[in-house]
Amino acid sequence: QQTLTTAHPIQQANHPPPRVTIYQSSSEQRKAKRRLYHTIPNQRKFPDRWIDYDPVGKDMPGTRFVAFKTPLRHNYFLNRNEFDVQNIFETKSLNDMANAAGKQIGLVIDLTATQKYYDPHEWTRIGIKYEKIWCMGHHINIQMENIEKFYNTVSDFLSKHIHTGELIGVHCTHGLNRTGYMICRYLIEVDSWDVDSAIEQFEYCRGYKIERKKYIDSLRNDCIKGKHATLSVEYPGKRINGILDKRLAQLKNVLPCIDLNEFVAAS
Repeated sequence: QQTLTTAHPIQQANHPPPRVTIYQSSSEQRKAKRRLYHTIPNQRKFPDRWIDYDPVGKDMPGTRFVAFKTPLRHNYFLNRNEFDVQNIFETKSLNDMANAAGKQIGLVIDLTATQKYYDPHEWTRIGIKYEKIWCMGHHINIQMENIEKFYNTVSDFLSKHIHTGELIGVHCTHGLNRTGYMICRYLIEVDSWDVDSAIEQFEYCRGYKIERKKYIDSLRNDCIKGKHATLSVEYPGKRINGILDKRLAQLKNVLPCIDLNEFVAAS
């Protein structure tokens, strides 16, 4: 089964890359990259720490979810001759990656609290449904109206696309904290996943630990397994507590204040 990767679309189409090894990049490399990409005069500034995160994770086995960081408008990348083409991430980039892996994105859910990063019509022009859920950073766990909207949006899409296999792409700024919280909460309260399995599956597929401790605490303490099971939709390939890769993997640490332990996939 092919999964989405961050390989350049053209390279991926011609030479499928080997399975990605998740590693921990050094803080020196990240600082050098920021200096290079944030100090060019008259350039649009990237969102804070945006460059530090891989564009897209693996699509999550047993689900239709794939997490990714926000794409950016084309003009963010103009006149950046020193910029590695593989770090360019626009709406078209995600679609190209999906197509090269034999996947199709059917719905994108945008959890950012802004519209400045890209034009939503970039999705709809290529046949991808777009849903905006305005979520303020750091407080998504208490935004119950947004959580309910996310549940309904996902379940409505799945019920209308049971046999198509189309993926649901979810992003916030980095595709990690708000995105991880919403996906995990859906898996727990709608699809009746175990809390640990949902968190571990998301983190493994995204390649990073969820950084906001209060989001992890909320998933463990506020969620009721199967509370909204009436919204759950059955579709081919669906699994509860999806099977994780048995390899050990070192998740990347972008925020140095976060203590990351070696990730061990659950059986």
